[in-house]
Amino acid sequence: MRPAFTKNGSFYVIDQGAAPELPLQFPESFYDRAARTDTINSIM
Repeated sequence: MRPAFTKNGSFYVIDQGAAPELPLQFPESFYDRAARTDTINSIM
């Protein structure tokens, strides 16, 4: 397992996360648990 490597003289970190499939429409709703629950329930 390599958490980072160099390629062509550039340093890459493989743990950069993943792009979200469903971006937050309103960043302030990130901490609104009820809003997140509603969003998750609407997907399923």
